Amino acid sequence: MSLIPNGTFEIECNNCHKKHLFQANDSDFQENDRTEGKMGPKIPYNWEHEFTCDCENIISIDYSFVEYPENTLEDTDPDGNGFSVINEFQFESNDNG
Repeated sequence: MSLIPNGTFEIECNNCHKKHLFQANDSDFQENDRTEGKMGPKIPYNWEHEFTCDCENIISIDYSFVEYPENTLEDTDPDGNGFSVINEFQFESNDNG
């Protein structure tokens, strides 16, 4: 992965408004089917997480981002059910060269 999440992802339960915080190193983004574009590989990543809030609301997170061209963040989409986004992860290059 050329881009890595950094910082925190914060959401609020739609039912009881409790805030939930996720550290970047706790996320597990997986590469999906990459395609080739004019500027190199277009690489989508996805992290899915589901849990039950203290109020019994089931929260499903489907967070995705696209790297295109390589080392460049094209798009982010913190989607899911049962929550509102307060703060998204930041993404930084993992390029050591």
